[in-house]
Amino acid sequence: MKGNALLIRTGQAPAVEAKQHNYSRGLEELLTSGAFDGLQKGGVYRLEVRHGEACGLFAGGVCDCQPAFSLAEAG
Repeated sequence: MKGNALLIRTGQAPAVEAKQHNYSRGLEELLTSGAFDGLQKGGVYRLEVRHGEACGLFAGGVCDCQPAFSLAEAG
């Protein structure tokens, strides 16, 4: 993996609203945290979302875990 990886954990998993995935909230936190501020324009990056083993997403439900996000330069 090229470049530095950025690991961001979302806060405490809130109660799940209808069709509102926790990873959506986590992505919103990621976007507003300034995590993308140092990325090079035109660069290619990989965003990995890792869910907990018991996440409802794997059973066809909504994401109700505390996903971990990893952002790295692709290459």
